[in-house]
Amino acid sequence: MDFLTFPDFAHQDKRGHAIAGATIGLASALVVEWVDREADLGLKPWQKRVIAFIPVVAAAIAKEAYDAFHPDRHCCEPADAYATVLGGAISIEIIALRW
Repeated sequence: MDFLTFPDFAHQDKRGHAIAGATIGLASALVVEWVDREADLGLKPWQKRVIAFIPVVAAAIAKEAYDAFHPDRHCCEPADAYATVLGGAISIEIIALRW
């Protein structure tokens, strides 16, 4: 599968990665919003998006790095990281609608 093509979400593995990314994105977006409000940081919406997106990308890279170092039980696929990041981006944008 070409890395830049849309991943096949019918595949259970990609769906799991997208759900994990969405969960991480949701949690990080809510934490960023809470910290911004409690500390009165005055972050702009684009800044909140970027900050919330960092854990999603980190988790996607870390998971694929783990897979690469354990080839006996896992397969490192760029499409998995893409699905994780896409799921996170969608959930962050949904939360950002309230910002």
